[in-house]
Amino acid sequence: MNEESLRSLKYCLSWLRWANGHLSKVLVSLRDVLEEWDQSRAQSSEQASGPNMGPGHQHTTNQAHLDSAQVTAAVTQRIEALKAEVLQTLKKVVDIVSKYAGGALPENARVLVRRHLTSLPQRFRIASTSTAPTESSRPASETVTNAHRVMVLAKEGLDMMSQVSAVLDGTIVSAEEWCDRLGRRRRGSPDPRNVNGIDNKDPRNGQEGDLTMSAPDEKRREGPGLVHA
Repeated sequence: MNEESLRSLKYCLSWLRWANGHLSKVLVSLRDVLEEWDQSRAQSSEQASGPNMGPGHQHTTNQAHLDSAQVTAAVTQRIEALKAEVLQTLKKVVDIVSKYAGGALPENARVLVRRHLTSLPQRFRIASTSTAPTESSRPASETVTNAHRVMVLAKEGLDMMSQVSAVLDGTIVSAEEWCDRLGRRRRGSPDPRNVNGIDNKDPRNGQEGDLTMSAPDEKRREGPGLVHA
């Protein structure tokens, strides 16, 4: 593995680590949204079930319903924004890993990474059909269910990224260890251009050392994509 391939893998790994932290923050935000939702529902229920004191009580009840509707709309909008954030992050992860790791990984590692990336559709289906746990026999509200499904989607994405990161990290460590061993072996070996006092030149060009190789173009450097957009 050459230095350019190593740089590509390290770039992918750094991006995966950023995406991991970002999705973890999204999960925290979703939990905060659900806590605010639960507090709002409890407050509205308390106001609506208060003692009936005539017209004033009716006004309070109507106001509680209005506030609850506004909170529901705000929470729903926030959940949709967080869902879009999760989907955008996962799409970017697939694009970057496919573009930069496709030509840098050995064949066996490339197959593993592709398998993990292409597991996303199945993970999406798991998230879209999951149900939120409840403490009562009644099903969870639509708002809670939507938030739960986004949380499952984020967790599935984190799991996929963890698997891809493990493959990239293992490949990088193995490559660097191999390069380190090769470097030590080279430092302890005699100069191949002057073995037994004979000055060895390359017979193909009459020059000492390695043949000059042209730099790869941009398309070859990126390598084949693992997943086509």
